[in-house]
Amino acid sequence: MNKILLLTDFSDNATQAIQYAFKLWQGKPCEFYVLNVQKSSDFTTDDLLTAKPHESIFTSIIADNKSALDAYIETLRPFFEQEDFTVIPKVDYDVFTDSVNQVISNYRIEYVVLGTNGASGARESLFGSNALQVIRKVDCPTLIVPEGFEFRPLKEILYTQTEQIQPSPQQLEPVVRLLTGRGSSVHLLGIHPGTEMNLGQLEQDLNQLAEVPFGVLETEAVVESLKGLPVPQAISAYEQLNEVDLHVFIVQQESLLSRFLNGSDNGKISHKTPVPLLVLHDN
Repeated sequence: MNKILLLTDFSDNATQAIQYAFKLWQGKPCEFYVLNVQKSSDFTTDDLLTAKPHESIFTSIIADNKSALDAYIETLRPFFEQEDFTVIPKVDYDVFTDSVNQVISNYRIEYVVLGTNGASGARESLFGSNALQVIRKVDCPTLIVPEGFEFRPLKEILYTQTEQIQPSPQQLEPVVRLLTGRGSSVHLLGIHPGTEMNLGQLEQDLNQLAEVPFGVLETEAVVESLKGLPVPQAISAYEQLNEVDLHVFIVQQESLLSRFLNGSDNGKISHKTPVPLLVLHDN
């Protein structure tokens, strides 16, 4: 039984990501937890004035959100009613990532799914502020669905690795589990932004991963490499030359995440993912 956490703020982008998740796990028994977090900034004096005398403000706010979430899930029912899915609403009034981590811990969540939220500003324009916060503060495989992306089967998968990361097969198990039975082809791309170092060791590491853990998949994993380009540009170039359905990337630490997002010292994001991105953490 797959256990997946779906994050929603009731926006179109969140709804699109949820529908993507339903299609992605189609035909598999799943428990989906749909979480809406009420932010403290959304609290108004109206909430105080309309609260019933015997209720706390917290209870009143949560009750309103619970009703809204129940109604929202009903609008999604056509996308899952024929499936072996259990869809469970969850509401909270807390720090966003704290709520996410609590649900992950309480229900043994295997994947988190969310859409981009359209936040403005250069540093947030890649995923939106919520997605970046989840990447930074939530240690769970996170699937980010870009705005406007239409679902397609996972036929071509891009896994990107730099020389700083040396994952174990166990760390990549969530990817293998997701791809098993789909007939996916995996492209293992090694990237070194410099020009001095050769890619021999990195390619050797990727060849080992092609055997274990990716060797259990139905198709052969292909190892390729690029050097001399910043990581975001290398990824963008590869995705333009190859039709990719999912990009898998491991973040090791904040500095590496910044390097992936920014690609240069000026702090501007130069890469915008055109396909869903599955983010893993290297602990």
